[in-house]
Amino acid sequence: MGSDVPLVIQIGKWRRQYKLNIKACEDNAQPDKSLAFLSTVPASDTIDNMPDIAVSTGALDTLECLLIRVGIASSEYVPGAAAGGHVHIFSGGNDGSPPGGTGGGSAESPPMTGAPTSWTALWDQQAHMMPYDVVLLSCEGDETYNSNPPVLEQYLNAGGRAFGSHYHYAWFAGTLSGENVPAPPNDWGTSLADWGAMLSTQTTGAAEVVQTLTGTNTPFPKGVAMKQWLGVVGGLGVEGAPAGEIPIFDENQDVGATHKAQAWLTDQGWTDYLSFNTPVNAPNSPDGGPPNYCGRAVFADLHVSSDNTYTMDSNPPPSGCQDGELSPQEKALEFMLFDLSSCVVPDTVAVPQDAGLPPPPK
Repeated sequence: MGSDVPLVIQIGKWRRQYKLNIKACEDNAQPDKSLAFLSTVPASDTIDNMPDIAVSTGALDTLECLLIRVGIASSEYVPGAAAGGHVHIFSGGNDGSPPGGTGGGSAESPPMTGAPTSWTALWDQQAHMMPYDVVLLSCEGDETYNSNPPVLEQYLNAGGRAFGSHYHYAWFAGTLSGENVPAPPNDWGTSLADWGAMLSTQTTGAAEVVQTLTGTNTPFPKGVAMKQWLGVVGGLGVEGAPAGEIPIFDENQDVGATHKAQAWLTDQGWTDYLSFNTPVNAPNSPDGGPPNYCGRAVFADLHVSSDNTYTMDSNPPPSGCQDGELSPQEKALEFMLFDLSSCVVPDTVAVPQDAGLPPPPK
């Protein structure tokens, strides 16, 4: 009890400390929505923290703008590996120089001033990826230009976290439309899920079921938490979606059943959000417990920022990013973004609310 009692909120590398005035022997309720992470964290702040996030932009999605709507300040955006910010922008897709390469992805145009190309400064080697806690890959409008799956696997197996939208399936499945892109690692591809060749695209009117079971019909605690949270923040049963389901715009049907990956959002047998922990083939713990995973990847078979009811972003970031309310499918990604940057646990494990806290004194 007393003044300036520290209260820390934290998930993964998102961390903020508050100093509260606490009265003894009574509840000390705080105003609703008064406890939140900071929108910016200066280098001189040794108490609060946010993860370092690398964003590869592309011609067909504005995934980089989601971070503005989540609450990160535009001052945190910097080109490439520049210091002074936590959101590092790289330009994905073919910018026309040099010609050739693999894949057909196109760059965001115009790009952020000074942003280097992703395939020469981000995923060209593992050392360039390791400074970032999370890597976000925004759709390039075609299979990823000059993708480098071995390097992404090295990054994930070493504890990295990655999210890719739509055509970034090329990292995990290889080509589905005949582009000249590298094959995925042997333990990815069909061992993760059944991949198809974009059999159809539904731009409006799709509704997704939030999965609360794993592929083996055991409880999926994070899916249960996601569905509960989406209900609280108004992401279910809106924009024409049935009660308990989330509306999805620009749904692409490239993924069927999942195997070693975990489905999060599905629509009539198609999977639109999936995740998998890495290394995929990690052995069980010596004591017979679950594998010791290090990294995590998420794939969304859609354009995250395609619901124009909410957002009309333009290029380049951050000035081209529109602030405002998150769309339902962005709310789903917000949940998965914070999950992505938290501790990696098997999908069947229920994480206790006091995870990471020391045991109470005896």
